[in-house]
Amino acid sequence: MSQSVSFLIVGTSRSGTTLVQRLACEVPGVRMPPETHFFLSFARELLERRSFPLQEADLREELAAFRDKLGLPLDTESLYTELGGRCASLVELFHAIVRQLAGEAAILGEKTPEHLWWWRWLARAIPEVRFVAVIRDPRAVTSSLRSTPWARDRPVWRIAERWCFDQREVRAMRRALGSDRVLVLKYENVVESSDEARDRLAEFLGVSAPSGPFGTVPVAGGSDILPRREQWRKRALEPVTTSRRYAWKSSLTREQADLVTAICRREMARYSYLNEVAGPWRYVRSMLSLPLRDQARRVKYRRTMKRRIMGLARIPVGPHERARVV
Repeated sequence: MSQSVSFLIVGTSRSGTTLVQRLACEVPGVRMPPETHFFLSFARELLERRSFPLQEADLREELAAFRDKLGLPLDTESLYTELGGRCASLVELFHAIVRQLAGEAAILGEKTPEHLWWWRWLARAIPEVRFVAVIRDPRAVTSSLRSTPWARDRPVWRIAERWCFDQREVRAMRRALGSDRVLVLKYENVVESSDEARDRLAEFLGVSAPSGPFGTVPVAGGSDILPRREQWRKRALEPVTTSRRYAWKSSLTREQADLVTAICRREMARYSYLNEVAGPWRYVRSMLSLPLRDQARRVKYRRTMKRRIMGLARIPVGPHERARVV
């Protein structure tokens, strides 16, 4: 039987998932490819234009479409031959792509943060798959996202709402699947004790932890876990420090930090991120300062996210799955 994907690393973007991917790759026998974005950027479109099984010309076209869209070093001819010119399901295609990109391994994993939104479908489609969810202080996530070219102008309230939504999904996933299939790691704990985090990952994956301190075991695939277009993530492969933990205090204004806290307070409290003393009126004022137009956009954004999640969960699992446009 061909090797299948054993675990997925998910979470909110800029939460430290690449660092956790690096830790996982230091566990003996584990390999992971660069982010495939398979379900995030490709699966929905594929299901809307094709029916499974994919055969011959259709399979060749879709493999080439994935390679060209994601810019990953996928040998489509080799993969076509491996599949025998036929692919029975979306899951089989996902396994095959990860297998080729990562190389042979005892345990295969994949990391795309936004695959968190697919967890219900994935849990049904791959009953044995496990999830590693990474969380980080939403103020740090906001600061980090707004430092990137693609999210520099993204409204603070939108980043905060997305963080809240993701944490509710993590809790729902943990509640539904249990601790045997879901491991939650806090970024702050990971950078404080990388050795311990790596040991927890090894235990979760059912293998022996590597000997020696973090960073002494070669990363499986080296920097290949980072595609060429994402070399800006190299910091995750450098010595781990706690220097970025509170960087948000100098990059966010007090008003921005208060708005994030006001929106995320309930979820932040669950993970002990509300460690400063502040009166409730400070956050009430922060919410009241948000223009009515943005308040309306917040409501619409929440509804859109919920519809999208439910739409993904309703996609049938099986050889003839087709997507519904949401």
